[in-house]
Order: sequence, then structure tokens, then C-alpha cells
Amino acid sequence: MQVVKNEKRPTPDKVEEQLLLLIEKLTMEQLYEINGIIVDRIKYLEKVKDLKAANAFRRGNKVSWERDGVDYFGVVVKVNQKTINVAENTPPYRQWKISPHYLKKIQ
Repeated sequence: MQVVKNEKRPTPDKVEEQLLLLIEKLTMEQLYEINGIIVDRIKYLEKVKDLKAANAFRRGNKVSWERDGVDYFGVVVKVNQKTINVAENTPPYRQWKISPHYLKKIQ
């Protein structure tokens, strides 16, 4: 077996081009199977991203967010896997369930 050193890896454009050529040769059944794998991978990556974003917040953190052009301010009440429960600081003192991506910490 011969070991090739300094072999260049294909560029992302080349990989994409090769994938497209392979996809054209697949059957409908194979495409459905690959689609399921891709959807599962996307869901996994989104879950990891959501968990990382949620882990940036702790109970008691002061936060702000914007909705329909209006700025809101509140305090983190509970951190869930996908959402953060926030209580408003000002009347009417509503509670919101907000994706962590929309929240900003306030010092």
C-alpha cells in the first residue's frame, strides 16, 4: 500500500459538484433514504444550537427582546431546552416563552 503525502483535499465546490453528479444517479428510494438522513442531521444541529444558546442564560438574568418593533425588558424565570421563560419588568407583567436567539442580556 502506497501512502500519498500532501494530497490536496477537494475544495467545497468540487465536493458539491461530485455530490450533485451522484444524486443524479440515485433511485427514488435512495433519495428518500438520504433525505431522511439529511433531515435528521439538520434537526440535530438545530437542537445543539438551541441548547448552546439556552445555556447562555440563567435564572435571574436581565434580558431584552424586540417584538413588532417594540422593545421589551424582563427577567429570566426559567430556562428550558428550546425556550426561555421571561417575566416582564413593567406592567402588565406578562410572562413570555421566547427562543434564546431573540434575547439579549442586559448588565
